[in-house]
Amino acid sequence: MQLVSELSKKIIKEVQLVMKEHVIVTDIRGIIIASTEEKRVGFFHEGAWNVMQKKQKLYISKKEAADLKGVKPGINLPISYQGDIIGVIGITGTPEAVEPFADIIRRLTELIIREAYYIETKEWENKGVEAFFREWIYSQQVDAEFIERGHILGVQVDSAYCCTLFQIDSSLSKNKQQQVQEMIRYWFESHKGEGDYIANWGYDRLLLLKEAVDEKARQGFKEELIKCQQYIQANNQVMITIGVGKLICMLHMKKRKKRLKWLQNAKPLFFMRSC
Repeated sequence: MQLVSELSKKIIKEVQLVMKEHVIVTDIRGIIIASTEEKRVGFFHEGAWNVMQKKQKLYISKKEAADLKGVKPGINLPISYQGDIIGVIGITGTPEAVEPFADIIRRLTELIIREAYYIETKEWENKGVEAFFREWIYSQQVDAEFIERGHILGVQVDSAYCCTLFQIDSSLSKNKQQQVQEMIRYWFESHKGEGDYIANWGYDRLLLLKEAVDEKARQGFKEELIKCQQYIQANNQVMITIGVGKLICMLHMKKRKKRLKWLQNAKPLFFMRSC
């Protein structure tokens, strides 16, 4: 993983919430890619370069700073991700004064990086599943290679599901649509079963495949949808349409194109059809 400017700026912003000293972030070459002092961005930092070589924190006094290129007194700390040093964070000030913050800053920085990587990974996974579902619906046939790709994504193509589509008010701004979409996704990520899948379906829709279960469980699923609708309305004052198709074997998804089109063109009020 590489540190990029936008992530580095986020790191500095978060660090500044716990301390007021100047902060820099460098890449593996020792080049400053983000700083509380904008004028330092793009310059070589010899202290950070030394940290990259020795893979340990570096205390820099005023005297040492005078002998190093692009350096101010303070502490430089290696930034680690999955065992690799991917950059350096530097805190300006008297080493003795900033020392108490050093390990906290290191842990905070690495936590931000792990969170950013997780979010990025989930976004790519979601896009992969959405693309797979779209291909599934419009494919002329489902062959062994396609089923194998589904297994790689964690999708069991040969199972039976109820296909559910969430339609968010299209008059909302894109940001608001995405916010509501994330709330729906969060709800079902918290409640979904092991064989259920949820994917974005454009800005204003979500597609949920609910693994077929017994009649009692399907009734419980419908009640869960009503709770979800009420939750969204209570927190956003937004009406969502929820359409539930009949039970199908997903190997025959293509035969259900008309049903999906019917769900997509539904009027903006809550309705369901039986699984």
